[in-house]
Amino acid sequence: MKTLAGSETSKLDADCEMGLRDEMSTSELQTTLLHRESLLRGETIKKSNVFTNQDARRHFQEGFVRRHYMLQSSRLFLEEHCSLDRQIPLSPYEATDCAIHVNAYYANLRGALDNLAWVLQSERNILKDVAEDERQNRQRCHLFDKTFINSLKNADFGLGTAIEGFQRWAEGLAELRDPACHRIPIYVPPSVITRQKELEEFRFHRKVS
Repeated sequence: MKTLAGSETSKLDADCEMGLRDEMSTSELQTTLLHRESLLRGETIKKSNVFTNQDARRHFQEGFVRRHYMLQSSRLFLEEHCSLDRQIPLSPYEATDCAIHVNAYYANLRGALDNLAWVLQSERNILKDVAEDERQNRQRCHLFDKTFINSLKNADFGLGTAIEGFQRWAEGLAELRDPACHRIPIYVPPSVITRQKELEEFRFHRKVS
C-alpha cells in the first residue's frame, strides 16, 4: 500500500511540476523550486534529533544534509548557464564547468543515498555483519541493494517496501553515475540545434568550411 501511495504521490508531484512549468516564467519557477528545496531541507534537519546513534546523526547531518547544499549549488549553476532561453553557445570553458557540475550532481546524489543507507545501518543494524570501518563488507551497505532491502523489510516492512518501489529509478541513476565516476564522464555540449533553420545554417557553414 505504501509503495502504491508513494507512486501516486510521485505522479501527483510530476503532474503539479508540469503544471507549474506551463504557468510560470523561468525565474518564477526557479524561485519556487528554491523555496521548496529550502523548506525540505529545514524539515529534514529537524528530524536529525530522532536518531539515537552518533554515527547515524553524523551521516545524516555531515553527509546527507551537506550534500543537499551541494546538489542545490550545482543545480543553480546549471540553471544559470544552461537556461532554455539562452541563445549563445557555451564557451569551451563554460561547457567544462557545466560538465563538472553535472558529474558532481550525480555523484552527490548517489552519495546522499549512500548516507541514508548508513543512517539506517547505524541506527537499526540492518546488515548484522557490516560495519563502516570494515572495508571488505561496507560496500554491501547500499540503499537499493536487494539484500539490504530484504533485511530492511524484516525490520520495517513498510519502509523497505517503499524504498524497493524506487529500484528502477536507482538503476537508471547508476547507469549515468557509475560510468561518469569510473569510465567516461558526462559531457555537456556547447549548444544544441533545436530548429530547422539552425540545422540548415549549420549544414551550410559546414559545407563552406
